[in-house]
Amino acid sequence: MSLFPKLKWAQDSKNIFLTVCENDLKNVNYEVKNNSFSFSAEKDNNKYQFKLNLLQEIKPDDLKKNLKELNCFFEFVKVKEEWWDFLIQEKKLPNLEVDWNKWKYENESDDELYNYNIPDNFEELLKQN
Repeated sequence: MSLFPKLKWAQDSKNIFLTVCENDLKNVNYEVKNNSFSFSAEKDNNKYQFKLNLLQEIKPDDLKKNLKELNCFFEFVKVKEEWWDFLIQEKKLPNLEVDWNKWKYENESDDELYNYNIPDNFEELLKQN
């Protein structure tokens, strides 16, 4: 019998980020199709396995991955640049949760984080406090 590892996901307008939260996995195998992702691995005589039926299509050839000792990270490129309400068609899956550390909201952009303009009267405002 296979175990289902804990998964975390996040998105921006162009990408889906998926983390398999299980350390020291061996014999990692995965298959990416335009609307699904399958994964299997082993650890301590246990087999981990799952298949995700993705809500929308992704570009299988643009997959980025990082298979580390702590976690396995996957980055999928969306076919359509739009926000997904859910990661998968089933909407609910045990051990699947949002990765709030990587999450971006639809109205957020990286430009807003780094494009801060200091007001002309900044020094005067500091003196007032």
